[in-house]
Amino acid sequence: MNLHCRDSERLRARACRLRAQARLAGVDFLHSELQVADSLLAVAESTSDLDTRLRNLGNARVALLAVERFAEKLAVTSVGRDNLRDRCGHLSLRLKRLLQNQDGVPSR
Repeated sequence: MNLHCRDSERLRARACRLRAQARLAGVDFLHSELQVADSLLAVAESTSDLDTRLRNLGNARVALLAVERFAEKLAVTSVGRDNLRDRCGHLSLRLKRLLQNQDGVPSR
């Protein structure tokens, strides 16, 4: 019986570690997606080619939607959640501004 309890405790501890690792991997993914969105917006801001601009704006939108969708599923600390929300909000405002200025001329 005692051996069974120790095995059970080890399994619970391992499961806890695996959940923590998965959560960290998820948070890393979200930060990577935000960086991708930032890069895509920078390309859209700097290009004079309308097709390139629109393609990059669309891809940035997909990245931001992925962040919004997956952030809800992760158990992120309140500080981490606030940081993600702030970065996502800032990038979403940039995207909105660029979508309103689709004349093919870089906005910078």
